Amino acid sequence: IPSGQITERAVWWIGATLLFLGWLLLLLIGLPVALVALLLVGAIILYDAVHKRTAFAPLLMAACRFLLYLVAASATLSWVKSPLKWRIVYMSSSPCVGCAWRPSPALTTCTCGAQCWAIR
Repeated sequence: IPSGQITERAVWWIGATLLFLGWLLLLLIGLPVALVALLLVGAIILYDAVHKRTAFAPLLMAACRFLLYLVAASATLSWVKSPLKWRIVYMSSSPCVGCAWRPSPALTTCTCGAQCWAIR
């Protein structure tokens, strides 16, 4: 910003867009998570707007950090309660790059014909 390569207005727009997109992703997890995340977004915007003009800036930063833990905890609780999401996690951690099948340690290739990276 000081060098003039990007305007302050552009930085605010980019930051606001990224905050909004992040909030939308959390909304996909669930409304309770999104509500806590909305508090976090508000705290971040307030901190960015006034941190150089107030002695309470450390408290605002502490609020941001505290709310981040609450968002992470509420998102985790939402994931733990959803069997479909556990299935997605299981399939994404599959050792086979070709499918979701977990091969026997005695095999060197998967039934789909792909080389399983977990088998040495």
